Amino acid sequence: MKIQFRSILLVISFSFSVIPTQAQLIPDSVVYNNMLKCIECVLSKNDSICKVAVNYYDSLLSLNNDCRISIYKADVMYYYLDDPLGAYMLLKEAELCKNDLFLIELQGHVCYSLKNYIEAIEYLTKTISKKKNVSATTYFQRAKCFLHQNKLQLALKDLNTALIISPSYHEIRYMRILSNYMLKNYQSILSDISLLEKSINSSSYYPSDSTLMYLQYYKAIALCAKKNFHEAIIQLTKFNSDKHHEVLLTLRAFAKNQMKDYVGAIADCNQAEQIDNTKSDIFSHRGVSYLSLKNYESAIIDFDKAIELSNSTDKNTFFPILSTQKLYQATLYMNRGFAKLALEEYEDACLDWSRAGELGEKDAYKYIRKYCKDLYDEDSEYKNDE
Repeated sequence: MKIQFRSILLVISFSFSVIPTQAQLIPDSVVYNNMLKCIECVLSKNDSICKVAVNYYDSLLSLNNDCRISIYKADVMYYYLDDPLGAYMLLKEAELCKNDLFLIELQGHVCYSLKNYIEAIEYLTKTISKKKNVSATTYFQRAKCFLHQNKLQLALKDLNTALIISPSYHEIRYMRILSNYMLKNYQSILSDISLLEKSINSSSYYPSDSTLMYLQYYKAIALCAKKNFHEAIIQLTKFNSDKHHEVLLTLRAFAKNQMKDYVGAIADCNQAEQIDNTKSDIFSHRGVSYLSLKNYESAIIDFDKAIELSNSTDKNTFFPILSTQKLYQATLYMNRGFAKLALEEYEDACLDWSRAGELGEKDAYKYIRKYCKDLYDEDSEYKNDE
C-alpha cells in the first residue's frame, strides 16, 4: 500500500510539472487523462493499463529526453509490469539524474530483484545516508541483501531499525525471526512470536496457514533449544491436530526422542513419511528412535536413506546454513556408525566415523581411537591412549 501511495504522488507531481516548452505540445486534457491511467495502473496492477502508462512516458521521452521520465517509466516497469531487468537498463541510462534519491533507491530495489546484492547494498546505503525520512521497506530490503551475503549481524541491525520505524510490518518480524534462528538467539525468537500471537489473538492480524506453520516451527525450535521439549510437543500438537504438516510432525518426533518417547517419535515419522518421503530429517529422527530401541537393522536402513537425501539437495533438510548442513550429515554418519558397532560391523562403523570427522564432528576421532585401534598399525597415531 505504501508503494501505491508513493507511486500515485509521483505520477501527480510529475504530471503537474511538465516542462513549459512541452506543455504547449501536450494539451492539459491529455496530461490529465494519462495521469489517471498511471494512477489506475498503480491501483489495479493491470498489465494493459500499465502498458498505457509506459506508452505515455515514451511519448514524453520522444518530446524531451528528461531523465525523470525514464525514472518514472522504470518505476512502473519494476513494480507493476514485473520487469526488473528492463527497469535496470533504463535507470542506467538516466545518467543526468544519477544523484536523484528516488533513482538511487529504486535502483537498489531493482538490483535486489536481479540478485545483484552487492550493488543493491551500495544503492540502498546511499539512500539511507542521504534521505531524511528513510522507510522501513528500505532497511528491510538492505537486510535481505545482507542475509544473502550471510552478513547476519548487519541484517539483524537493519531489521531492528525497520521495526522501530514500522512495528506492525509483520514480514520484517518474520525475517528477524529467521535471522535470530541463524544466530541462535532463541529468546528473541520467542519474544517476536509472542508479539505476533498477540496480534493474531486480538484479530488485528490474519496470517495464512503456511505463516502459522512457520511461526509454530520456529517457536518449537526455540523451545527445543532451551531444552523445553515438553512445551514444544504441546505447541506442535496443538497446531498440528487437524492440519498434519510433515515439518511439524518431524520436529515433534525430534522432541519426543529427547523425552525418550521413541515409539511416539516413530509414529510421527511414519505419518510424516506418508505426506512427503523426500525429507532427510524424517529418516534421521526415526533412525535415532530405532537405534535407541536397539532395532539396529531398521536404524541403518533409515540412516542410509537420510544420508542419500541429504547428499542430493540442501532443500531436503530444514537447515538454512551450509555449515549446519555439514554438521547434520556428520551426525548421520556418527549414528549409523553406532548402529553398525552394535552389529559388530567394526570396519564399516569406523569408516562412518571417519567420514563424520571429515565433516567436522570432533568426537568422531574419540570413537575411532577407542574402537578402531585394531584397524591401524601399532605405531599409528590412533593407537588406544585411554
